[in-house]
Amino acid sequence: MQTHPPCIYSIYIRKPLTRYFGDCSTDSINSPKKARRNWQIAKKNNFTAVVKLPKCLDGVAEKRTEVRIAKDQGIAGHVAATGQLLNIKNAYNHPLFYKGMDKATGFTTRNILCFPIRDEDNIVGVAQLCNKIDGNFDYFDEQVANAFSIYCGISIMHSLMYKRIQDAQARSKLSNELMIYHMKVGNQDVVDVIMCPNPHDEPCFEKFTFTPRKNSAKRNSMKLEALAYFVSCLCHDIDHRGTTNSFQQQSNSVLASLYSSEGSVMERHHLSQTLCILNTEGCNFLESLNREDYRRCLDLIKDMILATDLATHYKIHSRQLTMAEEGYDKTSSEHRYYLCGLLMTCADLSDQTKSVFRVSLAMLILEYHNFRTGLKQKRVAQLIYSEFFNQGDLEKQMGKEPANMMDREKASIPDHQVEFLTECCLCIFRILAVIFPSAKILVGAIKRNIICWKSSKDTFNKLCLEGKTSYEVLISQELETDIQATLKNIKKS
Repeated sequence: MQTHPPCIYSIYIRKPLTRYFGDCSTDSINSPKKARRNWQIAKKNNFTAVVKLPKCLDGVAEKRTEVRIAKDQGIAGHVAATGQLLNIKNAYNHPLFYKGMDKATGFTTRNILCFPIRDEDNIVGVAQLCNKIDGNFDYFDEQVANAFSIYCGISIMHSLMYKRIQDAQARSKLSNELMIYHMKVGNQDVVDVIMCPNPHDEPCFEKFTFTPRKNSAKRNSMKLEALAYFVSCLCHDIDHRGTTNSFQQQSNSVLASLYSSEGSVMERHHLSQTLCILNTEGCNFLESLNREDYRRCLDLIKDMILATDLATHYKIHSRQLTMAEEGYDKTSSEHRYYLCGLLMTCADLSDQTKSVFRVSLAMLILEYHNFRTGLKQKRVAQLIYSEFFNQGDLEKQMGKEPANMMDREKASIPDHQVEFLTECCLCIFRILAVIFPSAKILVGAIKRNIICWKSSKDTFNKLCLEGKTSYEVLISQELETDIQATLKNIKKS
């Protein structure tokens, strides 16, 4: 018997396929035991054609690199374009055979039966059977393949329709959640606003104005990018739920059901809410742009909002570093894309530079801040870890073990902060400083914050031994006094 790769099960087909459709239901796909039983039945009946099923039927999903080819390339591309079945006796002698696929997968193809899958109107896919045992594919195999393609087309249509229904239900549920959330203000929120001790007298705030309808971006791409950047900064966290993308997926939330297949669950939700606002009558201030600029602006907004997901940043981090080292080329669309993503990531992480410096909104002009703002980064950490620990509590309620940084009983806040500032923030802002030398002052601010967090570790250890949690230490007066002393020493040096 022919051996097959370990990621393949073999089903041998001899009798008319329609007799066995009951064994090929979605229950078989979802149930490894039923899949194995069907495979054993097929093997016992000595079927004569080969159908490949992934090893996920073994109960373990195997992660493999996806291999793609152009839709008009190879045998599958020809069948997709013409809609004609192809029965190839010797694959390597056929002019349409694409040998690159065998090289990429390590598979050796002898013969092929390739046929189209149709819906009511169009070709929606192509199926390909390879390496029939005991000879080549014959006329009977072609008839079985045609019958199989009909059932495939029907199944695909039903699957797509079911997915659209699921999406519609999820969006309806999400709309109800948003309506309830924004219509109802919790009692604690009211108390927090009334009793808030923090000053809110930002200097010159009353002079800040922005009239979107007057912001003309005609054909100047730099102005268009600036407009998209401004909108993205305003909208990049709309309706944030205070939890991470991984938590959304683990909890099977409504947002995960809508966006998890694309990745960046929360960021795609922020983008969706931004587009909903723009599509609301009277709110689309981009409508004065021509068609080309309008599309370009929306694409920029999408790229910039998605760039606030650190997972997205790490995918292009090495290319951003290369761009900075080789020199930024403003005429390169690729460089402009990397720069937009870098600026959004830096803006999203700018709270980590708030020790003794601030960034001007208009031109990123850096200047010394009043020393009393030196504890702003500590306040930011309080807000962040409050969200982290709330998520950790929810994960415990779900019966899951949260990560240490999400667990209020195990988190070592100084260590987590030093690691985040060193491994993430410092690397990102160093790239920005290579492109814009004046941003080196931000790198210095992060380094000072690292010193502060390292020096606070003794305070954390001492107070934790007295029975306080990491979060209680974080909001304590003792830690504030310790950080003030460290900042004074830094200022003197």
